[in-house]
Amino acid sequence: MVKFESRNEKYLFPSGAKRVGQEICFYIEVCQQNEVREVHLNLQFDGGTEQLYQMHNEGNNCFRLKLSLGQSGLYFYRFEIVRNDGTFLFVGRGEGGVAVIGDWLPRWKLTIFDADFYTADKWKGGVMYQIFPDRFARVSSTCPEVK
Repeated sequence: MVKFESRNEKYLFPSGAKRVGQEICFYIEVCQQNEVREVHLNLQFDGGTEQLYQMHNEGNNCFRLKLSLGQSGLYFYRFEIVRNDGTFLFVGRGEGGVAVIGDWLPRWKLTIFDADFYTADKWKGGVMYQIFPDRFARVSSTCPEVK
């Protein structure tokens, strides 16, 4: 069993989208005593190659990694656990962002935005709706006459 919740700041800090260069902290608890050799964060930039980052063992099978990313965009991540016998466990996203062990699981997403991006004060904390009228257009086989 593993404990990681992407929406809980104990496991992923800070929450929400992150700024380029901002420190991000990943924390995972592996509840398999004396069976874990190491844990890696498998991180992939959208369309890029996977990169493995070894996480620091803090004792009691708790692992932490602090890193910052230098490119804005969408990243995907999962965890890989290496057991003492050399076998791997893959940890992916389950219901509600909670970690589950298995093969071919969805990854978590991580959004990194440009360091110089700022929201105007009048828009902070607000909600904006976008309506696309073309989605409500009626499609007919005849064109109306233009007068």
